[in-house]
Amino acid sequence: MKSILEIKAQNCLIISNQERIFNQLAVNDCNNCLGNSLEKEYSINHKKCPLKNNDDLDYIEGLLKDDLFYQYLSKIISMYVGSDIGTFVKNCLDSLFTNSVRTNITITGKINKCFGNEPKLSMKTLKLFNVICESGRNKFPNNYTHDIVIKTTSSWLRHSKERLKRKEANA
Repeated sequence: MKSILEIKAQNCLIISNQERIFNQLAVNDCNNCLGNSLEKEYSINHKKCPLKNNDDLDYIEGLLKDDLFYQYLSKIISMYVGSDIGTFVKNCLDSLFTNSVRTNITITGKINKCFGNEPKLSMKTLKLFNVICESGRNKFPNNYTHDIVIKTTSSWLRHSKERLKRKEANA
């Protein structure tokens, strides 16, 4: 008889293989919906992530006006991991934005006097945020609520200055 540890190890391997196959199918599906030249162009544009400054953000926002790029990025983002919608959103935000860009964004775009008077971007108005929401809705259809996404994003953005300071202190 196999030991429980051997069975658990085999189950982990099976799950890992299933995730790899699923991700490859999603990539192949995305490749099939685009021409090879568009695929190469879009993958180059996606490699700008994480976004390093507001110019990169503006560039991606402009590209998201194109429906094909919107669909492409939706498929890429839907492959990000997360056991629930909150974790998924945090992983998306971590993968898409650098600390320096995060500090220039709030969920509503309002300026909080205790954090300074510099103008902030509104996450709610970004097309990239809509892509994250749509991907989360598709990935977690039974657990998705917009309130969870807003609360998770708001908290994540609120603590971005602290993360930036920690990173600079560790560097």
